[in-house]
Amino acid sequence: MDCPRACPTPLQVDQLVGIEVDRCPSCEGIWLDTGEGEIVTRPGEDIPAELLAQAAALDPKRPADTSDPLPCPRCGKTMGREVFSASGVEIDRCGCGVWLDKGELAKIRAYREEGLAALRRAYAGTGIPAEVYERAYSRFYFDLGTPPGGPALGDAGPVA
Repeated sequence: MDCPRACPTPLQVDQLVGIEVDRCPSCEGIWLDTGEGEIVTRPGEDIPAELLAQAAALDPKRPADTSDPLPCPRCGKTMGREVFSASGVEIDRCGCGVWLDKGELAKIRAYREEGLAALRRAYAGTGIPAEVYERAYSRFYFDLGTPPGGPALGDAGPVA
């Protein structure tokens, strides 16, 4: 598979939290097939330190990517660009999966972990088992596997 950013090298298969992902060695973007996004952004999963360091190195006030829409590396169709939940992270998505530019995986993961921490504080002492609200939170607000036209609850929708 080729990088949708038109880098000179093909995507390389890499292992991330026990699943195969496709990573570009040039731009360090990551392709996640449908369903893989929820797994690699799940809090508690062991993400390599170099990926987590990428987010810290990015300027949070960096302007949004205004480049032309990217082609899907699987099917070649143009991917839609949308904001991932309320994180402010713009992702490229089609029915085949999701393209994350360098640092976006780490930013999404940090966003999920912050949200879960707030949820745990809100439900502390209620007697509701943590796995109940954590599963609902994960399932409804952080679905990187939902194709265009079927956004998960909490998605801000397409970027204008």
